Amino acid sequence: MAVHLSPETEQRISQMVASGDYDDADSMLGQALTLLAEHERMLYLRKLVAVGAEDVTRGYDRFL
Repeated sequence: MAVHLSPETEQRISQMVASGDYDDADSMLGQALTLLAEHERMLYLRKLVAVGAEDVTRGYDRFL
């Protein structure tokens, strides 16, 4: 897959790899995608908790 990155993004990736925390750009981007997926899951769970909190506030128990 070919990916086109802005020069700024390429520089950020290069700096992160150069820091020694990642073996290469592929491993750095793989970690970034994993963290993004975790972040999206947390946002989804927060929405569910907010709905549950609203139900409790209204005195509605959807499980009874």
